[in-house]
Amino acid sequence: MTRAVAGLTAVGLAFAFAACYIVMVRTAPGQAADVAAFRVLFGLVPGGWPAALVSEFARVASIVVLAAVAVVIGMVAVGRRSWRPLVVASLTVAGSVWLGRWLRDDVLERPRLTAEAFPQNSMPSTHVVAAGALVAAVLVMWPGDWPWWLPNTAGVVLLLVALGNVVSQAHRPSDVAASFLLVGAVAAAAVAVVGVPRTRR
Repeated sequence: MTRAVAGLTAVGLAFAFAACYIVMVRTAPGQAADVAAFRVLFGLVPGGWPAALVSEFARVASIVVLAAVAVVIGMVAVGRRSWRPLVVASLTVAGSVWLGRWLRDDVLERPRLTAEAFPQNSMPSTHVVAAGALVAAVLVMWPGDWPWWLPNTAGVVLLLVALGNVVSQAHRPSDVAASFLLVGAVAAAAVAVVGVPRTRR
């Protein structure tokens, strides 16, 4: 991926984020579709301790563990003088978390178009943004080529984070999707500014 491709990717993902917000938050059919998707996803995890376990992992444990892993790998990157991956990872985490909170709390609004129990805006999810950005940071800073299990583990973690934030009733499915789009846009923008961290075989 070149800087130009990364820049175009960032723009495309930003437009996808905006489209997700406009369609799923600011239209009645979008809000209704979100409710329907929520019911489907909510039914995937049994109630009681399984739902509580997935929710706790998604909203607390995953972020704590990912942050610890990112710090350790970041220290390894410093020792190896891998500055570009470190800067890209740092910009991705800091930019995503700050932008996500700012958009959710100060910019985006949710009109009440349907009979929702909780009409407050919750897009994007700061928990999903934080977890997604930390996963991206770990992947970017990983020393050497990725072992076969790393991207697979990252995918499972992100899937559980997405499901747990819906099952906990903290977020709608569109919040989760928008959060991943936001992290992708910020990460791609960081690569466009700083440069490609490294070329893998």
